[in-house]
Amino acid sequence: MGAVRAERKKAMRINKRRQQAHKVKHCPASSRRRRRKRTVSSLRDRYLQAVSLMRDYRRALWQYERWIREREAGDPADIRGVPGPAGPQGMPGSGGPMGPPGPQGESGAVGPMGPPAVEILVTPAVFRYFYAAPADMTGTVYIPANQFTDDAGNTPVVFAGIGDGAYTNLFINGMPQEGRLFVLEPESLTLVLGQDMIGAGTPIIVENVRITAKATS
Repeated sequence: MGAVRAERKKAMRINKRRQQAHKVKHCPASSRRRRRKRTVSSLRDRYLQAVSLMRDYRRALWQYERWIREREAGDPADIRGVPGPAGPQGMPGSGGPMGPPGPQGESGAVGPMGPPAVEILVTPAVFRYFYAAPADMTGTVYIPANQFTDDAGNTPVVFAGIGDGAYTNLFINGMPQEGRLFVLEPESLTLVLGQDMIGAGTPIIVENVRITAKATS
């Protein structure tokens, strides 16, 4: 029994060595050769495809040229090519000379007479009133109209020239004043001086200008 077992073990060792001997060890160089073979094979396949496409193109081109020659040999009217692109638009030509004037047309009918011309007569009227301060004045001062005298030296009851189409100028010591400093009513003049003061004897002049317009034919 011992001899048989020994023979079996020996046979198993021999088979194992044979199997190891048949195994191919991994080698980087052989891997590169295999990749190179695959690359060359792929390039060859692409080249063959390109050659096949070129051959088909030449065959189709030859058939097209043959068809053209046959059509040209027959009726030229049957040949209808593909229209080409439109050419660029040319510049517009210069305008021709002006023609002679045409005959004068007939005169139209006379239109209706318009309204007569109207002239506007504008007339200004000026009313001036004079006053001298009897004493120093400040704050809000109320001066009745009958304290003034007009251009004729008369004492007015009311100020004339007030209303639509009129405006007022106020002069204190000969200087025109702002409209916010006074209020003029037919019976009185109100001065709004605030902290300012008018000295005694200072002349105060009210000037009313009234403008009237009248249409004349």
